[in-house]
Amino acid sequence: EGGMANVQTKRGCPFSCSYCTYPHLEGRVMRLRPVEDILTEISTLVNEYGVSYLYFVDDIFNYPPDFASKLCRAMKEARLPVNWSAFINPDFITAGLMEDMLEAGCDAVEFGSDSGSPQMLKNLRKSFTVDDLRRASRLCREMGVDFAHYMLFGGPGETRQTILESFALMDELEPTAVIAM
Repeated sequence: EGGMANVQTKRGCPFSCSYCTYPHLEGRVMRLRPVEDILTEISTLVNEYGVSYLYFVDDIFNYPPDFASKLCRAMKEARLPVNWSAFINPDFITAGLMEDMLEAGCDAVEFGSDSGSPQMLKNLRKSFTVDDLRRASRLCREMGVDFAHYMLFGGPGETRQTILESFALMDELEPTAVIAM
């Protein structure tokens, strides 16, 4: 069994989740690495270092979606024997993009969902809704891809009620894993 490696495909994040330091550390403007450069890096990791699993450390792998698609199609064409997972935003995932990801070796996705409470998603200034989480989770289940939801408890305005809403949503969505912080 080969090793694992981290790969970053872009820097910067245009979103404004209330607690997050990414936009401060990397800027709000997205700087996309050329797909050729990313492929060269992955090939080197696979062929010279025996890496068999990649973790894309981008804060959001699937934004912008056309860039993610282009990268996945290039990975598929290169036929690299590698599997990978990434953080994705439920807002920007379609069946087409998920198919590109799976064909490129993706075997799991993680959602930075943070909460299952509509009010808390607003308070945390997330770019998506509870219905987006439902839709994205259903897509994963239909396409047979493992998915995890990261939950962040104790944000501004968190109450017993909003926590119970998050628990209820996770029960409903039945992800492969829930990671709570």
